[in-house]
Amino acid sequence: MSSAEPAVKRRTLRTPRQRSPEGDDRVTAALADLEAPGFWNLHRVDTGYGEVDHVVVGPTGAFAVTVTQWTGDVHAKRGRLLNGYHDEERTRRRAIWSAACLEQWLDEDGVDIPVAALLVPTEAQVEDDRIELPYLTVLPPDSLTAFLRDGPNVLAPNRIQRAARAIAAHAATASVAS
Repeated sequence: MSSAEPAVKRRTLRTPRQRSPEGDDRVTAALADLEAPGFWNLHRVDTGYGEVDHVVVGPTGAFAVTVTQWTGDVHAKRGRLLNGYHDEERTRRRAIWSAACLEQWLDEDGVDIPVAALLVPTEAQVEDDRIELPYLTVLPPDSLTAFLRDGPNVLAPNRIQRAARAIAAHAATASVAS
């Protein structure tokens, strides 16, 4: 390059699979708003088999929230989760597995509460603002708190506390072991 040529500025672009702290911060902030009305949140829970982005336990149930930084359109076709044309079966299975790990922890401590798997793509358009697949619900970040807050109240405060303590205890043990 000669000195007469102008310098070319290069922008660093994130790929759809790279983590964006801004997107995850949006979800964390939204979940913080739920703590006052009786919800309990834990972030970055290491299960020993992988990390759960967020765990929420409240009057409407227990949830394992997986956050993705996908761009474009998210939709379902023939029972498969797609981001554009990319099959996201692996991400779907990881989200369901995260919920299953948490549910197993609760079962081990005698807390019989199902854990629902939620997937939140922070930078993508979710088809019809909600996708229901077997064992997984996909929501845009703007719909997350309403979904968690507006469900039927199925857990009493003492069961919420028992579940929260059990998950926190297992998370502390798993993080020490890893």
